Amino acid sequence: MNKILEYLKYCKHSNIILTGGMKIFDTITEYYIEKGIQPSYPLYLSLSVTSMCNGQCLLCSSESKKFWSGEIDKANPLLKKRLVELSENNPPVVFILSGGEPLLFPTRCKEYLEIFYDTSVIFGLFSNLALDLDYKRLKIVEILEERPFSFIQTSIDSIDKNEHELLRKGTNLAVILSNIKYLKRKNIKIKVNTTISPYNYKSIMDIVKYVFNEGIESLHINPVLPFGRAKDKIDERLCIEIVDALIKVVSSREFNNIKEHSITFPSELIPLSYIGSKYEDILEVYDNSKKMKNKFLSHQFVCGISHENCTCGIGWFPEIYISLEDKKIEEAFRIALSYGKKYYYATCEKCYQYYNCDFESSYTGKCLMMELYNKIEYILNYNTPLSEEESIRRKCLMN
Repeated sequence: MNKILEYLKYCKHSNIILTGGMKIFDTITEYYIEKGIQPSYPLYLSLSVTSMCNGQCLLCSSESKKFWSGEIDKANPLLKKRLVELSENNPPVVFILSGGEPLLFPTRCKEYLEIFYDTSVIFGLFSNLALDLDYKRLKIVEILEERPFSFIQTSIDSIDKNEHELLRKGTNLAVILSNIKYLKRKNIKIKVNTTISPYNYKSIMDIVKYVFNEGIESLHINPVLPFGRAKDKIDERLCIEIVDALIKVVSSREFNNIKEHSITFPSELIPLSYIGSKYEDILEVYDNSKKMKNKFLSHQFVCGISHENCTCGIGWFPEIYISLEDKKIEEAFRIALSYGKKYYYATCEKCYQYYNCDFESSYTGKCLMMELYNKIEYILNYNTPLSEEESIRRKCLMN
């Protein structure tokens, strides 16, 4: 076994979580999944407060726009009405304010949070924390502090000033770290997301040590390899070095002693790690005694709505949006759900690596171990007639 397989073997018997998430939300959705219940309203509701942002991050996937100060800091009246309807009938488990950068519009954020103030909804805020915590923004902090299990999720891709300015252009590292130190004293969980990329993999342990030393409760690591999401040329050497850095991080004392430590491991590397193994070893990966079972795609519990255009979509990256102009959020959620082509994914459990599978985040949406197995089978069983010249040559040699 190589390093990757050793690491995966270790993960199965340790407290390392391959994909992160909120424990309460996970517990509830697991119940739905186990009972085969398809949700009729969103359990996780994310509100995009704005598409504007004060930063221009190098690896940003949200397509944010540059901040324009002329926009009024006020809630959308129609969206506010729809959220009030939802709070009275089927409030979500988790309500998130996201963006862009939501703290650019603190009054707007406050108005939306107050709709669910008298419910047991968990509040969350996705922010780069690169803004001064003035009076209006501290009002948001106060609301979060009063709510059990509330959290703020932010991203730190480097503790080095020069690397930070490259990866998170437009934001000030000193301001971010100062705000985290202040918020750490509040009754609010801080969740840090970190991306290992070709730009910061050599110094990634500095972030892990920072999170550990500051007593931050949650760290999630997401790798961006030099292919796929990174939209770059394939660089095999860099891929190996990044994965090697990833393994060093999850093997470290600091990472394992952070209360909630999680990692998205690139599942594409699992079959690659078997290349060079004996064919018999690859066959031993499979256990055909286990049957297929269907499981809900977790994105069916997730709903995204937008302040700017008052629409609703399902999943982390919605493919279709339904207008809330004449529909309640529950109705728009069900309509968007009905347009989906795939409601379940099949967990085959035939492969001993199935516990590492994450079809929702993989690039291909296929079982890559089965793909590898099928390709090897094809190569070994490949048979083709000899050319006429080769047939004559063979006859001559035999005679």
